[in-house]
Amino acid sequence: MSLKITILFDNYLSPEVNIKGLKAMWGFSAFIEFESYKILFDTGSNGRVLKNNARLLGIDLAQAQKLFISHPHWDHIGGWDTVLEENPQISLIVPNSLSSHLIEDMKRLTEVYVVDTDPEHIDIHLHSTGVMYPEGEHALILNTGKGLVLIAGCSHPRIENFMDRAKQMFPDKQIFYVIGGFHMLHDTADQIIQSLARFDTKFITPTHCTGQLATDMIKNRYGDFFIQGGVGKQIVFD
Repeated sequence: MSLKITILFDNYLSPEVNIKGLKAMWGFSAFIEFESYKILFDTGSNGRVLKNNARLLGIDLAQAQKLFISHPHWDHIGGWDTVLEENPQISLIVPNSLSSHLIEDMKRLTEVYVVDTDPEHIDIHLHSTGVMYPEGEHALILNTGKGLVLIAGCSHPRIENFMDRAKQMFPDKQIFYVIGGFHMLHDTADQIIQSLARFDTKFITPTHCTGQLATDMIKNRYGDFFIQGGVGKQIVFD
């Protein structure tokens, strides 16, 4: 397996990266390089910041083959038009919870694959959990030789429900790595502990809207298998 995930947009800068000019803003976006795939996951809230961060990190948005949009919130779709300006040939994978008018506008510009509530096998390696509620969100699943890699935007339907769906789709596969926003900002410690008890993964990166309490508890539980996020962070598995 050859997998590299570069966080382009996040609430905070990676403490491991010292590149002048990188900006942190509320939202999430990651550039995924997996085998021959180059996929942009979400766009953050601001296209100019996304474009600038990508440039400083050596990422060419024009090389992305697909843009996967997790859900309709502004902090995940704010830069989609900037991405299309940089890469008019990119194809979009979007949830049916997006405004129908926005989807029609997108279709006037490029190829759009709309995911509904059923799990979708986009191709042999790329999969969607299917749109789940609340908020009409889906997560991206990469089927790798080491197990499943799950990338989530905000996890409004809860991250463990995305993981349950992934296991239903691939019952014989371990969830190897999970990254994204887990939306535990308002959870109590008891709720976080209950969620952690259901996490079935080897490596984990909670970021964006996870919340500091939940992040600290996840770090304490997973130890060396916890991977810090933040703008500029690159996660590599060979």
